[in-house]
Amino acid sequence: MLTFSKRYRTRLKNFRIVLPEHVRRRIIAAMKNHDYEYELVGEYGERSVFRNELPEVIESEVGKPCKAPLPEEELTNFEAHYLLDVCELFFSILKLHVYKHSEGFQSSMNRLFSEEGLPFVMKNGRVLSTDIAFIGGAEIVAEADELLEQHGIKGALEELRQASEALANNKFKDTILKANHAFDSVRKTILNTKKGKPAELCKRVIEKIVPQYFDGFRAILYKIMGATDAIRHEHPSAGHGQGEETWQASQQLAELALHLNSTLIIYLLKEWNTHRSEKPEKTD
Repeated sequence: MLTFSKRYRTRLKNFRIVLPEHVRRRIIAAMKNHDYEYELVGEYGERSVFRNELPEVIESEVGKPCKAPLPEEELTNFEAHYLLDVCELFFSILKLHVYKHSEGFQSSMNRLFSEEGLPFVMKNGRVLSTDIAFIGGAEIVAEADELLEQHGIKGALEELRQASEALANNKFKDTILKANHAFDSVRKTILNTKKGKPAELCKRVIEKIVPQYFDGFRAILYKIMGATDAIRHEHPSAGHGQGEETWQASQQLAELALHLNSTLIIYLLKEWNTHRSEKPEKTD
């Protein structure tokens, strides 16, 4: 599951989330208040999502050793971003049992965030940051990451994550290169090819899956796609040779490359899904 700390992995390298102890205890209280208890046939005593199921999922998804019944003090001492992971995991398990319980928990969390003045909101079981300085386009990259994982496009997924890591480490040239590599891998996957010049790949992928929403739409999209390739190939420090002078990619250019390539990855994968559902691809 792509939890909070995984979606915001790049930003968490530079930003630290702070949740006061009383807020942490309120979060745990909210989970307990909306907990779901049940009995298993053949077993003595009651089980609950909070006490019994959540510890197992914490260990598998967050990587924190956790035993049932869940020790509350241990949970209180989790790093803030991991505690937000736990909130999302609790919601997802609860939803499988009783939908109303999960909705009630989400409402309680949003009330808590609002009352404590915290820059978060829970929507569809995901904790989202409302702090623009923290987000920094991370939601766009996270959605692209999630879609690539769902489609099993491992090469592009690895390249996008490398681009995010590079940005977090101020390696702007590598950010530009890897972000465009990820987009290029997606185009080739859709076209089922391993070769092709960027301009030709753009043209073919648009012709294959992109509708002509209005007169000239495809031409506009072609230019936008071409811009991502141009940033990579034409910028002296991100493309090929630098020539006589040394150039450095700026942070804002690297962010543009990462976010623009991520947006196009999201768009193409969604159009590809629509295309395949409406018209099954032919097999040789």
